[in-house]
Amino acid sequence: MLFQKHDSILSVLILYINKSKMQEAITIKDKFDTESAQKIVDMGYPSNKKMLDDLIFWSCFPNDPVCHITYPFLATLKDDDIALPIIEFLEFNIDSNQMELIENAFLILVKTRGENFIKLLHTKANSERISELLDNLSKKYH
Repeated sequence: MLFQKHDSILSVLILYINKSKMQEAITIKDKFDTESAQKIVDMGYPSNKKMLDDLIFWSCFPNDPVCHITYPFLATLKDDDIALPIIEFLEFNIDSNQMELIENAFLILVKTRGENFIKLLHTKANSERISELLDNLSKKYH
């Protein structure tokens, strides 16, 4: 009986380790990699929290097959859960001068959530350049 309990605990531990390794190993390789996108989405939030940047990136291309998996998932997340990952995405892409990608992210992931979400981003970002970016994009796409 003691060995059976030990084996059961060991099995659960091995399963947990394997699941953790699997989560770290999954990345979306290209716009046709819907299988990996679906695996990440199927993990659910917060298990896939470390991969939200990948999901955000691929959601910026509405004509790509993976977007049809990533965007609907991101749309289900609460504003508080997605705000910081979006801010980090915007900051990274400002530094990389990826304005077209930033505009796509704004139109697809930010503007669709409404003015209250934009206010939340201003508050959570606590960054003059993010605030300026959001203001400029809000005016441009009003």
